[in-house]
Order: sequence, then structure tokens, then C-alpha cells
Amino acid sequence: MHVAKLCKALNAANLDDEITPQLSTANDVPFSALQRVTTLGVGGFGRVELVKANGKVFALKVINKRHIVDMKQEKHVVSEKDIMLSSECPFIVKLYKTFKDQEKLYMLMEPCLGGEVWTVLKRRLLTGDSLQVDFGFAKRLGEKGQTWTFCGTAEYVPPEIVLNKGHDTAVDLWALGIFLYELLSGKPPFSSSDPLIVYNAILRGFSKWAWPRCFSKEARDLILALCKEDPGLRLGYGHLDDVRAHPWFNGFDFVEFRARRMKPPIVPVIKSDVDTSNFDTFPLNDSFATGNDESGWDFDF
Repeated sequence: MHVAKLCKALNAANLDDEITPQLSTANDVPFSALQRVTTLGVGGFGRVELVKANGKVFALKVINKRHIVDMKQEKHVVSEKDIMLSSECPFIVKLYKTFKDQEKLYMLMEPCLGGEVWTVLKRRLLTGDSLQVDFGFAKRLGEKGQTWTFCGTAEYVPPEIVLNKGHDTAVDLWALGIFLYELLSGKPPFSSSDPLIVYNAILRGFSKWAWPRCFSKEARDLILALCKEDPGLRLGYGHLDDVRAHPWFNGFDFVEFRARRMKPPIVPVIKSDVDTSNFDTFPLNDSFATGNDESGWDFDF
């Protein structure tokens, strides 16, 4: 799809002539005030634009409704919006408000100009001040709730998802263990260009795994405790404080960390509020399905 129409709509607003009052909060920003600066990223369901309004910068996630309907992802998009609006965690990007028209949904978010964590990880560097930004496949579960949706990055799914046994919040503990492994080694433990090979490796587990030398005894123990085959036996299941109490975290100040007073080992260079040098360059063309959708599934956007 050519996004010139979007760019024209975002650039059409004349901030000097049309918007004289200062915007007190992000919730006061009308869609007509947004001016596109550049593209920050393109994903499976849309793109993220850096936009400005009255001197403030935001990230605007743009989602093609027709593409979402074609991919049967309506519930996931609504769930992502609800979860992000209700989140108050300092390490989760803030969603301020949403807009919509006949063709697209828009999510106005806090901008994060430090780049993507995976780009930094490839260079064996990682900032401790990273924010989680994507909740497209997140789902709220009540106490003892389960779901059977098969989704997620192949390298991160646990055995119960591979076997379609139904899963609960224990999947997050498994994913945390895999993420920790990747942060320490630069790659996930189970990887292949063929998802079926990845799934078979996940089912075999860590039993005969040859650990790289970069892992300490405490790190290996923590990862194995998080990635137990039985979801109910994973460290932190029902008691997340057990994870924080693990010896691998000895000396780590969680209070300072949550208050964002801890100095990260690597600080991204950001020269201005519109500096996008930490991101790749993206074309104005994409292949998302276009067309109006007025079926009403997005009524509360």
C-alpha cells in the first residue's frame, strides 16, 4: 500500500495557523495536529511513524483495518489497546490515546528513540533502559485462567503451546528464561529458519544442552528453573518474588531499577527529539491490504 495519503493527512495540519493553544497533555492532541516526521518501523500489521504536534513528539502506530480483518486479528488489536491503556509500568511504553477512520486505526504512543533492543543485542551491547512496546499477542487471564491460542515467536514458545495443551501465565516465565539466555549469549537456545525444527528442539529441552562458557552457574540455574517442562514447577509461578530472590540477582537493587535511577551500561546517543539515527530507513510503500472497513469491531477505539 502507498502511504502517501497518510503522509498528506498528517502533514496537512498547519500548527502555527490552526492550533494556537498549547497542548497540556497528550490526551489533548487532536489527529489534525499531527505532522509526520519519518517512519520508525514497519511490522506485520502496520507501521510506526514519528509525529509532532505543537512541539511535542509522539510515536503513531498506524494499522490497516482491512489487513487486520483479513488476518482475523481483530481481538488481538483490541486486547493490545486495552492492555497498553491500563498499564502503569515504567518499562512499558505509554499509550496516550487512539484515533480511527474508515480505513485505519491509530495509536498515539510515547516515543522511544533509542532504537530496537535487537539491533543493540547484535552488537553484544544492551541498554538497561529498554521499554516493552508491542502487546499484539498479549491476553489478560484471570486467576487460574487458560488460553489455547497458538501464537508467539517460535524460539520463545514453551512446550505446552507447541503441544496445544492450553497455557497460562507460566508461558511468561519460560519466555523470560529464553530471553535471559539470549541476552547473555546473543542468540536464543533453540533457533532455526524452520519453525518445526525449533519446536522439536523445544520439546527435547535443555537436558543435553551444551552451555556456552559465558554462562555462570547461577545463570544456568536460573534459566533452567524458569524453563522447566512442567509449567507449575517453573520458578516464580504464583510467586514472582522467588525470581527476584534467586542468587543470580544478588546485589541487584530492584528499588533503584524500578525508580529508573540505575545508570544503564549503554546509553543511546539521541541528539534531538526527532533524531531517528538509531533506526533503519523504511520505504513509503508497504504491502498491507487496503480498503474501508465499517463492520464495527473497533467501536471502542
